[in-house]
Amino acid sequence: MADVDLWMPLYIGDYMSGTSRLTTEQHGAYLLLIMDYWKNGALPDNDAILAQITRLPPDAWSMHRAVLEHFFTVENGEWKHKRIEREMDAARDKKQKASEKAKAAAQARWEKEAGQQAKHEQSNEQCSKHATSNAQAMHEECPSPSPSPSPLQTPGPSQDIAPSAPRAGKQRKPKRATQLPEDFEPSENNRQVAAEQGVSIHDQLPQFRDYHRAKGSTMKDWHAALNTWLRNAKKFDGGRTGKPPQETPHERGQRMARERGIIQ
Repeated sequence: MADVDLWMPLYIGDYMSGTSRLTTEQHGAYLLLIMDYWKNGALPDNDAILAQITRLPPDAWSMHRAVLEHFFTVENGEWKHKRIEREMDAARDKKQKASEKAKAAAQARWEKEAGQQAKHEQSNEQCSKHATSNAQAMHEECPSPSPSPSPLQTPGPSQDIAPSAPRAGKQRKPKRATQLPEDFEPSENNRQVAAEQGVSIHDQLPQFRDYHRAKGSTMKDWHAALNTWLRNAKKFDGGRTGKPPQETPHERGQRMARERGIIQ
């Protein structure tokens, strides 16, 4: 399968200028061919498979083959399309750059947080050393009298040490909604939910990915969103459809609470 995005660019002006002499049926067949090409790569030079891709009976395909073949280069048992190959290369390059940018941003955030944590630990260590040093100095300046006083004796004002105020804990920033990560994989909890619901995680995961990437959805907790999808999968065509589950108001409220981490 070609490693490109789900959407395929279609330049209307270029398409219309190059296909002005096609019939309506040939237009439909040609679009089906280039869409299959975008999804699966070069087409096999096999009339039975090409007829199946274009949804044409074998006799109709044999009539249109010569016209449609004109848009491709047939070599080494495959139909190649130069324009689609260029667009696929550009899409892969764009996807790679986006992935590298996301990794660099994540690395920068990690390094910043690690630096802040190290600085915080160093500050705590310095405060501890300073407190120990002050206590030792006060002990040397105010030695115990000899003989030692009774345990009931109240220490003098110079011996009072006011307790330091507790340090305020660092508040965590609320988790932000993000798009579905490229390397998203189901958790063990997702697999347990799929087993409980009697649906296949292997069948549902590609549909879940395709649907949310096509819509550009953003979530705070993608594993919680996948659990919601799995719990509603059987309601739609026995769990085989790629459409999003339709929720009741109660189910929607439960899903939003899970995604925000309010409930599990």
